[in-house]
Order: sequence, then structure tokens, then C-alpha cells
Amino acid sequence: MGNALRHRYAKAVACGPRTAAALAASLWLAGCVTDFDSGPLTDAQVTAKMSLGEAKAIIQREYRWHGSDGSREHPQAALQFTPDRIEVLIIPATGARSRFRGCPYEAFQPSVDPQANVADWAPRTGESYYRVTTSSAKKPCDIIVSIATLERAKEFSNALVRWRQTTPAQRKAYAEQEERQFAAVAANYKTARAKPALAEEVGQYKAAAENAVRERRYADAADAYLEALKIAPWWPEGHFNAALVLGEIHYYDDAIDHMKKYLALAATASGAGRARAKIAAWERAEKSIR
Repeated sequence: MGNALRHRYAKAVACGPRTAAALAASLWLAGCVTDFDSGPLTDAQVTAKMSLGEAKAIIQREYRWHGSDGSREHPQAALQFTPDRIEVLIIPATGARSRFRGCPYEAFQPSVDPQANVADWAPRTGESYYRVTTSSAKKPCDIIVSIATLERAKEFSNALVRWRQTTPAQRKAYAEQEERQFAAVAANYKTARAKPALAEEVGQYKAAAENAVRERRYADAADAYLEALKIAPWWPEGHFNAALVLGEIHYYDDAIDHMKKYLALAATASGAGRARAKIAAWERAEKSIR
């Protein structure tokens, strides 16, 4: 790096770590420097405070941004959690057979590099981003994710490390706790004489999701519905619509989970028949891939 660039970087550092990181990345992308230093990629204190549910939501959100816009004109990718690994479903646009790739949680060793554009992934072609590699292991374990900002890339890396630190018993306990918590929510909702009203913030997420669906931005729609369901986990329509958009971008496990939650909340509703048909269709789709 020349003296002029060093002086510019020093001024950026004085403005704050985010400014310095942004300048460092832009210089790397322009070829002005050959080494990129992201600073500490993970933070033990941040990881320790992160729940498994929070870490899972971060990983899923970023991977949806990376590879899920619902188009049939280019490849798509979806990610799901299993008891011992993360699996990635690759859906080619050419009509070739879809396939799964997996990476065991204990193999996660994230690294990050800035990239000038997503030349090999059509949904994000031409956009600058940060490439996070989930593991130092060779393919097929390696999963590469494109992320919009360095801050989010670090958050994603912390989430990977949080899952790396878990044992099979802890992952099982987490899944069972999630089931118990929702069962209590469903029981309270079904026995309530007056059903709760949607909070204003939930209505805002609902409007954002509906707008995203109209524009065929299904990953963004899923994000909005899932944020709404954090506030109102008893909302049947939210689970139903979240399931539909998740199914549209091939997140079959999550789509099935939310549609079953819809049925748990509204088993006799007019949409119950369609919900059961959708579950059966998604189960067949996933089975055909495997």
C-alpha cells in the first residue's frame, strides 16, 4: 500500500472501525492491496450470548439472501438443519437433478474474503459482497455464502461457531424445547375466548411480506413473516403464508414445520385441506431429491 493510501486509511481509522473496514474492503476489491484483514472474525462473548435459535435464524436469513429469489431462470439453493449437520439443497435451472451437500457442525471454521461481484451466482450477479466459507475442509463439506456487509458476515460467522460448539444432546434438547414452547402457545390460543389482536409492528411486517410476494422476492417475504412470528407466534395466517413462501424457495423442512403449526392453531379452518395437501407435496418433493 502506498503512502497516500496509508494516509487515507489512517484517516478512516480515526473515523471509526466501520469506516476503516469499508475502506480496506474497497481497496482490496480495486486491487490496491492484496491482503484483506477483516479484523477478528468471531467474538467469544458474542457467541456465548447467542441462543441456538438466534444463531439458526441468522444462518438461515443470510443463506436465503445468498441463493433464494424464487426464479426458475438460474440456480437456487436452500439450507436446512439436521441433527448432525447443515445440508444445502442445490436446484439447477437446467432441469438437472437437484442435490444435497452437507457440512457437520463440528467442521465449521468460518473465513471471510471480499469479492468484487457474484460472478458465479446469478441472483446476485454484479453486486459487491463478502464471501464467507463455512469450513477449512475441502469440498463437498465446504459451503460458500455471499453476504452484503462485513458486519453481517461476522454475525454469520459467530452463528456458525455457536452451532459448532453444540453437542448432539444439546441440539436435541433445543429441538424439544422449541416443540414444548409452541405447544404451550397453541394451547393458550385455542382456549382463549377472545383471540389476540395483531400488534402494529406485526401488521407492518405483514404488509412488507405481502409487497415482497407481489414482487416475487420470496426470501424477503419469508424474512418478514418470520420476524412477525417472533412477536406473534400464535398467528395462524402468518404460519400459513410463511410456509407458502418457504416452500416456493425450496425450504421444504421449514415450510412443513410452519404449515403444521398452522394446523395446530387452526385445524378446522377453511385452509386446513390446502395446508395438508401442501405438506404432502413438500414431503414428496424432498423425498424425490434424496
